[in-house]
Amino acid sequence: MSGQTPFRLTSVIVDLVQKICLILGRMDRYNFKVHSDIHLRKTTSIRSIKSSLAIEGHKLMIEQVSDILNGQPVIAPKNDIVAVKNAAAVYEMFDQIDAFNINDILQMHGTMMAGLLPDAGHFRQSSVGLLKGLEVVHIAPPHQNVSGLVADLFTYLKEAPDSLLIKSCVFHYELEFIHPFLDGNGRMGRFWQQLILAKQHPVFKLVCIEELLEKYQGEYYDVLQESDNDGSSEKFIEFMLSIILQALEILATKLLATQAQLIEKEKCEDRLAYAKHFLDRFKRKDYINLFPKISQATASRDLAKGVKLGTLEAENNKNQTIYRFKK
Repeated sequence: MSGQTPFRLTSVIVDLVQKICLILGRMDRYNFKVHSDIHLRKTTSIRSIKSSLAIEGHKLMIEQVSDILNGQPVIAPKNDIVAVKNAAAVYEMFDQIDAFNINDILQMHGTMMAGLLPDAGHFRQSSVGLLKGLEVVHIAPPHQNVSGLVADLFTYLKEAPDSLLIKSCVFHYELEFIHPFLDGNGRMGRFWQQLILAKQHPVFKLVCIEELLEKYQGEYYDVLQESDNDGSSEKFIEFMLSIILQALEILATKLLATQAQLIEKEKCEDRLAYAKHFLDRFKRKDYINLFPKISQATASRDLAKGVKLGTLEAENNKNQTIYRFKK
């Protein structure tokens, strides 16, 4: 894999990367304070842990995961409780982990699987095959090749010219293909993809991709197998980029709504400055839709002041005035 791109760059991949970058660009303009939003980051971690473990067969509800992390008693299998606490310990170290360091993935696997796997933090020393029912759907590479394959994967991650968006998907797929650990490969692959994505943009610390993967779990496993059969990962990359885009759109909608609620309490000039990002040629009702808690009278005063200040230009028609922000 070193020095090579282990997939074919399709038009679908290019289109999805462009759409994701457009949303990230919009978020940059709104100056979201990702690092300081401790509550939202904690909520995202809880949701991610719940969904990632659910994909692995753990049956805990989101409330149980939250209670475990808050030190509340929970009636659940011991391994489920250990798995939640381990995953939380890994997420707490998110900002200190080097996504490009092979030693860090070994260390994090040791933390993620402590008390669940005897050789946690070490590459497997035996051969493994994955079953779907009674059918063998994947035979992982021989254990003697694991350390070299993972080293090649990290070389690709560090040196290839591909976008980090694409690299994160390639890394996720290849880690599942290599299956370097006896257990915990899925949760490590999903977590490491988020680490890589956060290097692309810090807003990915707030994006809960695992929740959508739990929802589309059947497709997730199907596309992993399809890519195995094809000997190339582009189908998995396309699938994961579509999941990333969807998760990012969900977060953007939530953050924009929160931002609008804060802005609508501020001065007229602040509301107009915010509206400029969203509205081009618009009517008063469009302005009110952006700030649903302000009155019609307040909206009219804002728009009239915008015209007076030269921020807006107004065009009268038979029904309603059309406004446009000046360049």
